Amino acid sequence: MSNLLTNLKNIKQREIELLYSEPVFDLELSSRCNINCIMCPRAKLKRKHEIMSLDLIKTLIDWLPDNAKAMLCGLGEPLLNNYIFFLISSLRKRNIEVGVTTNGLLLTENNVAMLLDSGINLIQISFNGSTEKIYSSIMKNSSFITVIQNLQYLSKVKTADTIVKLATTVQEENRSDIENIQTLAAKLGFKIFLRNRHSRGGLLEAGDCQSNNLPGCGIFPKVTFVTANGDILSCCQDLAGQFVLGNIKQHTFTEVLKAKELAINKDHWFPICKHCDDEYRYLLLAGNII
Repeated sequence: MSNLLTNLKNIKQREIELLYSEPVFDLELSSRCNINCIMCPRAKLKRKHEIMSLDLIKTLIDWLPDNAKAMLCGLGEPLLNNYIFFLISSLRKRNIEVGVTTNGLLLTENNVAMLLDSGINLIQISFNGSTEKIYSSIMKNSSFITVIQNLQYLSKVKTADTIVKLATTVQEENRSDIENIQTLAAKLGFKIFLRNRHSRGGLLEAGDCQSNNLPGCGIFPKVTFVTANGDILSCCQDLAGQFVLGNIKQHTFTEVLKAKELAINKDHWFPICKHCDDEYRYLLLAGNII
């Protein structure tokens, strides 16, 4: 990864370039979740566990720029928010691409139908084991059987225009199972997205991952994280909500961009950045994005 950064003549210039490129938004419709995953830092989440209100969703719909790409994810389960379908259909009317990341437990026949009817572009399911034993060792308090049934139904009814991915976090518990997960995805007609487990800014143990002092981050300039209460945080790993760049009720996206640009130009990074071992920050700098 260090060779990758060496090839970038000016990291700061690249960060500014990403800042003013087509923006990606990580939208937290819910900071609550219905399961507990061992690679998720939710146990240390100090922000309020809440559902984004309808009024705030309406503000968000108008707040996002026309060239946005929206991913409904955050630190919770988006399908816990009953207004998710209204948000998706409203954004699709603005020709904004929308994806959702879900643990799959709530991908019921009714919810799948409403997601497809809303015009969703991408459904990404966090799925970390092809057997009940492996799956349950990682995604605790979920139901392997229910999720498999939901995936099988989604495979039958998904439209040709809707991309469906299994998102797998590669870690010690499932490393030997990755090929089986890939085979399952292919059988279902889904794509697969593999990511290595990381420490979430030093908050978790992450196996072989090590924190480093390499410069630069592609996540901060490219991805804008909006919490369930409308705060715009430096990063989704800010579990205490300490580093607020603004709020969608009070600040425009242009103002948020200026705040980010100031931080980049002054090298004003945040404490969690020092412990970040997320490879995605460097992949974005190199021009790779989902």
